[in-house]
Amino acid sequence: PGAWTGVLGGRVWTLRQDPDRLWYTVYGEEEDGRPTKAAKLDGAETDQILRDYFQLDVGLPALYCAWGAADPLFRKVADDFPGVRVLRQDPVECLLSFICTSNNHISRITAMIERLCQAFGRRLCRLDARPFHAFPSLSALAGLPSPRR
Repeated sequence: PGAWTGVLGGRVWTLRQDPDRLWYTVYGEEEDGRPTKAAKLDGAETDQILRDYFQLDVGLPALYCAWGAADPLFRKVADDFPGVRVLRQDPVECLLSFICTSNNHISRITAMIERLCQAFGRRLCRLDARPFHAFPSLSALAGLPSPRR
């Protein structure tokens, strides 16, 4: 509760926010069925990953103003949802996630994406008995052999 755990940039992250800070843990890939300590990211690299993904350099007041001008419903509910952000998601992941949204609800879309990752994505680690997989590459989805690492 109060935390998000998911895959961002090919790594498993747990993010928690309090009023003053964003706390995070980054997990490495599995060894012997357990996540390893992630290779240490320096503060600047971590900051850049999070700033880029959450587009923290984009000012929300101007966006809220533009969105409110374009959509009366958004203008009506904007105060109830401070901090809405447009994520800088990988374009392929974003497109396939969008395709899954047709006639679905969030829990079903989430389950569809999770099954897609489990079937075709590289397993990253298991946390609290839950496996985490990277979003699959286009070559994995096309059934092509993956390049050796």
